[in-house]
Amino acid sequence: MGELPDGADERGAVEAADDARAVGRKARPPRPALLAAAIALLAVPPFAVALGGPWIWDDHALVECNSWAHSFSHWTRWFTHDFWDLDEEARTFSRLMIYWRPLVTFSYAVDWKLGGGEPFVFHLTNLLSEGLVGLLAFRALHRWIGRPIPALVAAALFVLHPTKAESVAWIAGRTDVLCAAFVLLACEGWAMRARGSSPRARGAGFAVEALATLLAYTTKEQAIVIPAFIAVEAWAALGRPAIELPVARKLARAGLPQLGLAAAYLLLRRRFLPFIVAGAIGAADRAKMVLESFGHYARSTFWPRELSVQQGLVHSHHGRLVFHASYMAAGALFLATLAALSLAARRRAPGVTVGLALFFASILPTSNVVPTAMMTLVSDRFLYLPMIGLAFALVAAIELLAERPRRLATVAAGACALVLGVASVARADDFTDDAAFWARERRLHPDSLEAIRVEISRAERAHDFRKALALAAEGQRVAAASYSHVGDEADFIIFGARFLALTTPDREADRLRAIARFCDEAADARAQTASLTLSDVSITVPVDRGSVGKRIRLQRPLLLALDASILSSLGDDQRALALAEEAQ
Repeated sequence: MGELPDGADERGAVEAADDARAVGRKARPPRPALLAAAIALLAVPPFAVALGGPWIWDDHALVECNSWAHSFSHWTRWFTHDFWDLDEEARTFSRLMIYWRPLVTFSYAVDWKLGGGEPFVFHLTNLLSEGLVGLLAFRALHRWIGRPIPALVAAALFVLHPTKAESVAWIAGRTDVLCAAFVLLACEGWAMRARGSSPRARGAGFAVEALATLLAYTTKEQAIVIPAFIAVEAWAALGRPAIELPVARKLARAGLPQLGLAAAYLLLRRRFLPFIVAGAIGAADRAKMVLESFGHYARSTFWPRELSVQQGLVHSHHGRLVFHASYMAAGALFLATLAALSLAARRRAPGVTVGLALFFASILPTSNVVPTAMMTLVSDRFLYLPMIGLAFALVAAIELLAERPRRLATVAAGACALVLGVASVARADDFTDDAAFWARERRLHPDSLEAIRVEISRAERAHDFRKALALAAEGQRVAAASYSHVGDEADFIIFGARFLALTTPDREADRLRAIARFCDEAADARAQTASLTLSDVSITVPVDRGSVGKRIRLQRPLLLALDASILSSLGDDQRALALAEEAQ
């Protein structure tokens, strides 16, 4: 896809010279094919602990309870609907992100058929896919670096980093693994064309690149970073030159066809499945979001402890977004360091510049440059693909050293990769028990509304309605204090009304009638407020304005159903039946 840069044949000459030097050595260098297989095998064990893990969080909605992913009869729907458009409840109450990932749903359907709905098969597919990514990553890094052992170390750093665990050990994280596999396969196809000695070989490379590109776009939106990866391939094909303006122009030309495809994809998405972005956010707040995002990325990259699926919860106070100064400072320092190193190394160590540029280009789409309606600023799994750029840059820097220091630094980097692998085992273990998973999330993020919701659900299933009521009250306080911009307080108000009714004996008719009146007022489209005053509860909710009022309106069917249930327990069956029918 696109023309090859001038000088691509020089790469073959460079590699031939390397081979000639290798002949004179006493020990032949390891065969790249064996090292690629070794990395593929090395990539699997750290996450194998999750094989026996259950469905966790998004797994329930996307796979376990998603009838659209249980057979192939709905395959056309996978291409025409949002990835999260699962049922009427999701469409009504969820903040859909409008993702388009038909190939991921297809993979779920395959696993469901193979395993009869057992999570084990889904986890196995994730592990095998991670092995494939490891193999392709080594091959790409070998092309970029030019020597097998440094490429092995860089690939090990890439595949063993603990931020991989969220994508590999969590079934719903599969999108990152599949996307990375096809992005790297597209690079493989481009490289086949660059070194192809015949029209047939170049045609095969084109076919691989085209097919892999298409499949990448059906797995995750991050496929738009393919042009950056192709530019790196073009740089390697040119013989890894210093980054000067003429070279930069050649790299841009090499990536231009893929850039055109990315632009066309974004235009089609805007027309048919537009991304949901956050409401009006000023330029200053956007800049703060980007800086804080990079601060979280820096922490997860260089200090990967206490990793979480809820990194950077988006808080607000009195409707204004709240930012963390420490993470913004870390993000600013991280970006400044990346820029300074890239500029300093562009002539003497161009591999460092190219690797850092690749990291930046591939992380930028998930750095809130365009703010979305997600409940978190970032996720650790967003680092899955970009991490290959940092691993490449590190090893490229090591290659500058004299022979003895270089060997020591390479060994140290390899040891670091193994330490990261041990940390990955611990992180993957977090996905082996649903209760422990959420207990950990609650410990790390006491203000996590999602964790509180899970606790409420667990208490309700255990019929511990008093505990559920206490958690609903806590959730309401947290939502009012830290999430006023999204209106989630309404959910916990309704939870509270339901659990108040469930913990009230039928003989306390006045209390039940008060709860029913509250539900009736909240469900009334003409009402301005809904009030509930009891001996232990006093609350007034605006239902005609603001984010809470809007969400209360969305919950009208639930309010009517609750009202009907209370009236039925009070013996007003006629009114209860009418409300139940209206709630349908």
